[in-house]
Amino acid sequence: MNTHGEALVAELKWVHDMIRRDLTTVRQMAADVAAGLLDDVEAAATDLSAAESPEARQRLTQALGTLSADLLAHLRYEEDQISGTLRTWSGWRAGEAG
Repeated sequence: MNTHGEALVAELKWVHDMIRRDLTTVRQMAADVAAGLLDDVEAAATDLSAAESPEARQRLTQALGTLSADLLAHLRYEEDQISGTLRTWSGWRAGEAG
């Protein structure tokens, strides 16, 4: 019996479960934010199609700008977090990383 190995496996399982839990939470938070921003864009687009006016156009422009800024910030964060790992990859297709 390898108690050190078993302890390591138990710790890795615990870390894995924590990461999965946190990832689920983060994904839900991101979905909630995106849904709200998309709702704003949709409402502004509906307003613009119902009555074309400078105010309605400005509301849509602002909603799209907010959505864009949020998505780009999220993308920038993801790229910053995984850039070190990506630099170690020799290929991009599934099964080529290494």
